[in-house]
Amino acid sequence: MIDNETNLMIAKSGILAQPNGQSWTNAEIDPAGANAMNGGAGLCGHNDWRQPTILELAGNNPNTGATGTGIITGWDTENICGDGDDEACNSPVSWLQAQGFGSFYTDPDQQARGNYWSSTENDFNLSTAWAVCLAASCFFGTIDPGDIFDYGKNGQIGVLPVRSN
Repeated sequence: MIDNETNLMIAKSGILAQPNGQSWTNAEIDPAGANAMNGGAGLCGHNDWRQPTILELAGNNPNTGATGTGIITGWDTENICGDGDDEACNSPVSWLQAQGFGSFYTDPDQQARGNYWSSTENDFNLSTAWAVCLAASCFFGTIDPGDIFDYGKNGQIGVLPVRSN
């Protein structure tokens, strides 16, 4: 799927790193295995997939304070998700799915579910990298939807592969 705001091609599924997510280090090598898929031809015929930067994913970089347009920048709790009703989107995932994306990890009772890596390391603690909660709640309700947080690089969370269009 092409995001016209960021000019990125984004994997339509957020559950490629099944069943338990992927560590940041492994996702840096091959995000969700997207480059090795289809006998090395890669997901959708491309093998230059990578993790999005935190700016590309969330529109904000805690290291520098930079802001811009990210994949989930258009989401907020006021958005209408569609499907013929006026129900507001309760998470970035519900908003992304209304835009045509497929499945995502969203189970709040599973530590890895709903959280997604960026490629951006935390400049203040190099053993961690920045991630974003895309579900309605993450880490048993301790992190709100759309929040950016740092997480240990060995942790297993979701990966949303992107590539330049």
